Amino acid sequence: SLAGEQVALGFLDFFDQPTQFDHLGGEVLIWFAPGRLAMQGHDLAATFAASAVRGEFSFGRPSDPLEQRLSMRLRLSDIDGRAALAYVPRELPQALLHGLDQAVVGGHVDVADIVYHGHLRTLPGLPMRQVELNIKLHDGIVRFHPDWPPAMGVVGRVKYTGSGTTGEFDTGNLGG
Repeated sequence: SLAGEQVALGFLDFFDQPTQFDHLGGEVLIWFAPGRLAMQGHDLAATFAASAVRGEFSFGRPSDPLEQRLSMRLRLSDIDGRAALAYVPRELPQALLHGLDQAVVGGHVDVADIVYHGHLRTLPGLPMRQVELNIKLHDGIVRFHPDWPPAMGVVGRVKYTGSGTTGEFDTGNLGG
């Protein structure tokens, strides 16, 4: 069992820096064998600032780098839109990461579900991982195009899957 206050935890292959949690709890199992490390975390729950995260992960790291894998499911709640970008895995296509960085100007993320499954290292052109993001936001400030003014008061959902990015918006004001 894991239960701690003021804990730093991170997957540095996927995120730029560890997260400093006010509280972190859950179950973590660690296996060691010659040439192999494996970890599993479940029923994880944490708080940081005014936000919360729940989730689970499984991590296998055999000696062959091309066989190392991660499965991760996280749900972030109540987080600033710009701050939420720190929890988008940097293994996504660079064009998408740049697009998100330019598009998300501000707002509040009610819920962000992040799912990652696949290899830690990939071979070009082979489908070796799957990542999905599902974000519900309100009071968003979103720049849909660099030449347009930002949309204000955006309420809706943004989904990123292997087949593309979609948005479903209930309200917002695009003027300028």
